[in-house]
Amino acid sequence: MLIKIVDDDQAFVKKIKDIVYDNFKDIFLDYSIDCITSNFEAQYFEKGDIFFLDIDLKEKNGIKIAEKLERTILMQLLYLFQQ
Repeated sequence: MLIKIVDDDQAFVKKIKDIVYDNFKDIFLDYSIDCITSNFEAQYFEKGDIFFLDIDLKEKNGIKIAEKLERTILMQLLYLFQQ
């Protein structure tokens, strides 16, 4: 299982990575977590099972990335909001 965390805020990425690790370690035996904090190019989104995607990226529109993912990968989207 490949989990991707996509956000330009590195501190928030670390928080999400820690939360994902703590919650998934007892569920999945074999998984990896990729963190993408810049260069939000299409090739980084070709593979992945679970995406945590920031919709307000500085370089790209996260909603547009999600729309492309929906077309290429059978998936459900989970939107996270940081206040």
